[in-house]
Amino acid sequence: MKLQKILISSGILFCLLYIILVLYGFYKEPRDGLERIKYETGLEFPTNSIVVYFVWTKHTIDPAWASKIAIPKASSDELIQSIKAKCLLDMTCTTVDGSVPSDSVDWWNPKNVIFDCYYDGGENDRFLVHVIFTNEEDDYVTLYVECMM
Repeated sequence: MKLQKILISSGILFCLLYIILVLYGFYKEPRDGLERIKYETGLEFPTNSIVVYFVWTKHTIDPAWASKIAIPKASSDELIQSIKAKCLLDMTCTTVDGSVPSDSVDWWNPKNVIFDCYYDGGENDRFLVHVIFTNEEDDYVTLYVECMM
């Protein structure tokens, strides 16, 4: 009976602590695909950008995800320039051991590639970000992004 009360009390305390951390902004885990993409890539997307696909491995060790985003052509130039500025010049450092998120999805098939590059993203450059810009649609450019820790 005492153990049960202790477990219930500690569970309630943990929930209260979590709520306080979230309310006061100390814990800010991205909630959805586009928010996660912005946070971990450091990119700002134009209004009306659409996440077409998003898959996240949700592993606690070395999490990874892949996405396909449609971006209006009329507002894509600034994003393209910001990505090109981040791209790594030395592509020899982009070898990845094991599988990458794009290997596990059937929708990752870029066509009409504008450019393809890797860069270090996120807080303290702790993520390897792979981006492929394509010209697949009439009104949109398509951005394929995969991110690995």
